[in-house]
Amino acid sequence: MIRWIVVLAAVIGVVIGGFSLIDGDAGGDVAASAVLVGAVSDTAGEGNWEAENNKFFKDKRVYICLDVDKGGNAGSQTIAGYLFNVAKVVYVIRLPLDRTKYPKGDINDLIGQEGGTAQTLLQCMTDANQWYPPDLSEEKDQEIYKVILSESTHAEHVGKKIEVCGIVSSMDTDTYLVPRKVNCVCDKSQPGCSWCPVKNIEPNKDGQMETEVRSSNAGLLEMINAPKSKLKDAMREALRIPACKSVEFHVRSHYNVSDLRLSPQLNIGSESSKNVVQPAFVVGKNIEMNTPYIFRGKVYPQPRNQQAVLLLNEMEQGTDSLGSFKPSDEDLDALKIFRPTDWSEAAIGLKLKDIYDDFETNVTQIFHRQDLHLTVDLCYHSILTMNFDGQETKGWVNILIAGDSSQGKSAVAAGYDGNGGLMKHYGLGERVDCKNATVAGLLGGLHQIGTRWFVSWGVIPTHDRRMAILEEIGGTDPEVLTKLTDMRSSGIAEIPKIEKRRALARTRLLLISNSRDGRATSAHNFGIEIIRGLLQRPEDIRRLDFAILVSSLQVNPDEINKLARNRPVRQHTYKKELCQRLILWAWTRTVSQVAFESDAVTLILERATYLSKKFSESIPLVD
Repeated sequence: MIRWIVVLAAVIGVVIGGFSLIDGDAGGDVAASAVLVGAVSDTAGEGNWEAENNKFFKDKRVYICLDVDKGGNAGSQTIAGYLFNVAKVVYVIRLPLDRTKYPKGDINDLIGQEGGTAQTLLQCMTDANQWYPPDLSEEKDQEIYKVILSESTHAEHVGKKIEVCGIVSSMDTDTYLVPRKVNCVCDKSQPGCSWCPVKNIEPNKDGQMETEVRSSNAGLLEMINAPKSKLKDAMREALRIPACKSVEFHVRSHYNVSDLRLSPQLNIGSESSKNVVQPAFVVGKNIEMNTPYIFRGKVYPQPRNQQAVLLLNEMEQGTDSLGSFKPSDEDLDALKIFRPTDWSEAAIGLKLKDIYDDFETNVTQIFHRQDLHLTVDLCYHSILTMNFDGQETKGWVNILIAGDSSQGKSAVAAGYDGNGGLMKHYGLGERVDCKNATVAGLLGGLHQIGTRWFVSWGVIPTHDRRMAILEEIGGTDPEVLTKLTDMRSSGIAEIPKIEKRRALARTRLLLISNSRDGRATSAHNFGIEIIRGLLQRPEDIRRLDFAILVSSLQVNPDEINKLARNRPVRQHTYKKELCQRLILWAWTRTVSQVAFESDAVTLILERATYLSKKFSESIPLVD
C-alpha cells in the first residue's frame, strides 16, 4: 500500500523514473513505482480542492509541490489546510529553482529543463518543512523564554511561551472542567465555511467532525467559569470557527483546570516566598501545594477584566535550594574550621567559645550571652530526622527563648531592622512577628476571592525543612499556639475544612518572647513559670525540645554599656559563606548519614532519666 503521496502541479508528459505519477487527466499510473511514492496532480487550478478528495489521503504522509510563484505558495497553503486534519503529516516542498529564470517554475522545469531525477525530488522531500496551521506553527516553532515569576506577566510576554519556577501558595478548593475534545455538526453552507477549519475535517460514522481545543489556547480562558449560555461562543472562538448559525457542539472529553496562585520558590539567597503572588491556571495536571515546579505556558489577558494571567499546560517537579545543594570536596574540607582539636568536652567548649567570641564582636554585638548564641545555633543546625536506638524520630527542633526585654534575644537571633543577628549572617530562615498572629498565617487556612474559596498554607508549612523565627509569641492568643500542637510534633500541617488538605511542615521553630504578663523573670518564684504563662497547655510545652530563660540580672550593666573602642577586636574567621554551607550540610543529611555510638545512646538515656526525676511534671519541659 502506498503511504507516501506527492501532490504536484499539473504534469504534462513528464515521467520520473521510480515514481508513479498520476495526471489529473490520465486517470492511472504511467510508470511503475520503485520507491513506493505515489504522485498525483489536480488540474483544477492551484489552490482549488474538493473536500471529497480528503478521504484518499487519510493517515498518509503528504508532500505538496506546486509552482514557485506567489500563486503556487498560496495554493500550497490552501491544500495543506484541507489535508492537515486528515493526513498523518503534511510537508510543503520548495523547489530549488532560480526564481529569475523560472518565475513560475514547477516540477516540469526541475525535471525537464534542469535534468532532475527521482533522487532530486527525493532530496526535495527530505528538505521540505512540515506544515502546521498558522497558530499551531507559531507554537511549534516558538522560543521558550525563561523568566522569573515577578516578570512573567510583563506586556512583552503576552502570547509568548514562557518558563517560570514557583510553588503553589494558594489553590481553589474546586477545579474547573472545560471542553477538550469536541465534535462539530454543521451543514457547511454558511458564508464563512470557505475558511472554517471544520470544513476540511472528514466526518466520522455519526456525521460529526472531531476537533480538539489545544491546552495552550487562549480560548480556554473564555470557557473557565463561563455559564452554559456563553460556552458555545467560547468553544467556537477556541476552535477558530468563524461566526456561524448552524454549527452545534458535542463535548466528548474535558480538561481539568485548577485556579491557583504562584509564589517564588524558596532559595538560599532569599527565603521569603510572599513577595509575589501571581494568578495562574494549570491545565490537565495534578499539582501539589508547597512543592517547587517548573511551569511552561503562555501569558494572556483575562477576558473578563484584562488582568494578566498565566495559562500553564506543561510542568515538571523542580528542585529547591536544598535539593540543589551539592558541595564539592573542597567545600567540605573548608568546613573543618568548625572542628575542635579533639572530641573531648573541654575541646568542644573551647571551639564554641572561639566561634561565639567572633560572633559577639563581628556579627551580633551582644556580649556575655554565649549561651544565647548556642541556643540559636542548636535550632539552626538540627537535622531533619535520625535513627536513635533503632527508631526513626524527628530531628528538627522547637526551641523557646524567653525572659526579660532588652537582653539580646531578638538581636542574637534575627537582629534589629535587618542589622546584625545570626539569621542575616547565615542568610537562612524567616522572621515572623507573631503579635496578633492567626492560625491561617502560621499554619494555613481558607480565604475567599470573589465567590470562591482558596486554600493557602501559612509560614510554617511553606518553610518545610527550613527555619522560622517566631517573635513575640506572648502577643499571640494561646488558642492559636494550641492549633499548632500536632503540626509541631508530627511535621504535618492539616486543614480539615471543606476538603482536607495536608502538607509537610518539618520546620525548625525558634520561639522568642518576653513574659506574657510583662513581669520580670526575677519577679517569679521560679523563672520557668514564664514558660507556662506563654504556652499554657502541658501538651504545648511538651512539644518544646529545649528552652532557655534570660534575666536582666545575669549580665552586669557596665559590660552591656561598654563602648566599642573599649572592647577587644578580633579577626572575623567564621564568615557567612562557611556558616551557611555548614547549616545546609546539616539540613541535607539523611537518616543513614547520622550515627550514634552505643556509648552516646547510653549516656543520653541516663541523662534523660536524671532530668525527668529532677523536674516536675507540672511544667513538662522534660518528660
